[in-house]
Amino acid sequence: MKNLLNLIGGNVVSHLITFAAAPLITRLYSPGELGDLSMMIAILAILNVFSTLKYELAIPLAKNDRDTANLLVICFAALLATSIIYLLLAVGFSILRPWDMSGTAFLLLPIMLLGEGLFTIAVHYGLRFKKYNHISLIKVNKSIITNSGQIGFGLISGSSFSIIMGDLIGRLLGANKMLLDMKTYLASHKEVISKSSMKKVAIEFKNYPLVSSFSSFLNSIALQAFPLMLGVLYGSASLGIYALSQRILIGPLSLVSQAFSQVFLSEAAENIRNGRTKGLVKLFIYTAGALLLFVCIILSIFLLWGEEIIKLLFGSKWTGSHDIIKYMSIMILFQFVASPLSQTLNLLNKQAFQFYWDLARFIIISLFLLVIYLLGVGFYLTISIYSVLMAIMYITLLGIIIKQLLSLEKRSIC
Repeated sequence: MKNLLNLIGGNVVSHLITFAAAPLITRLYSPGELGDLSMMIAILAILNVFSTLKYELAIPLAKNDRDTANLLVICFAALLATSIIYLLLAVGFSILRPWDMSGTAFLLLPIMLLGEGLFTIAVHYGLRFKKYNHISLIKVNKSIITNSGQIGFGLISGSSFSIIMGDLIGRLLGANKMLLDMKTYLASHKEVISKSSMKKVAIEFKNYPLVSSFSSFLNSIALQAFPLMLGVLYGSASLGIYALSQRILIGPLSLVSQAFSQVFLSEAAENIRNGRTKGLVKLFIYTAGALLLFVCIILSIFLLWGEEIIKLLFGSKWTGSHDIIKYMSIMILFQFVASPLSQTLNLLNKQAFQFYWDLARFIIISLFLLVIYLLGVGFYLTISIYSVLMAIMYITLLGIIIKQLLSLEKRSIC
């Protein structure tokens, strides 16, 4: 519980900073400019899947310092290689066609990917050694830098380039303290780092790049294709309104869910390393119940008074965000419970189940987006149908995880 409170505390503080900055940011930038940032973040989320080949997921499972150090080197090497590839692709696109300001901002994407990759590695390194206070601190640091940058650049020039630059700086500098810690750790264990050791752990955890990365890719496309499609079909301004709903509700919910996820991941990984599988179902159900109670309370508050809150804090031009929250509430409910626990299948080395679920969701969402594109479905009806489809998929995922945990416990008893 102490570990959970540490992570939640850091997540809450970091989002309070974002929430406190939002009224100023929504007055410095238009819905269209926030929509441009959302488009960039959606593209980043898709491409970021391959940045470290998902080897960071194996860091908390490393059995000793040798494996941990070599996994860290593999992650950094993969991140450097993919960042260079993304940079070459971005430069190539800029040469092939003239870019407007948003196009010029797109050249910042490889740096954003580098920063996000470093932050992700730092978080999983912290989980490996249960540095929960450090994880909380770097999240707060990232939030401060991001929002300060967006406000600072916005005061100079309120544009898409400015808001994207603020986001980039936060991603790039947010995890500095943990990265210095990792540098010291690697320096003190450099004698155990070798090509043969890296090859050994790379093969041992090969399912992460071979299965988990592609599963995560499908997952990211299924999640990010929707905001990308909203931008294409309904314009950046509509996407900006949608993005604010993410920022003021789904944003803080995801921060809390990440805290639950990180503690659950750390505790479950330790139990699996030590062969203690009997209590995994109890841990899973306890975490799911706590998540469900929390999201019901928050959703109730926003459904009752969200419109007044949004109008007061962000201005009348953003009140459409309340309608989006209302139509997406059923998805938000099950997403908040399922997402923090979705890595359970990876911990159980059941990546194939996660892959098939991600593939099914990808196919369903792709067909849905194709239908709304062909039929010209209205904005709010699109959001409502999407919400129901996603809720069904999250319920299915929870059922799959529970079945696998029960099967594992049954085998351990036998």
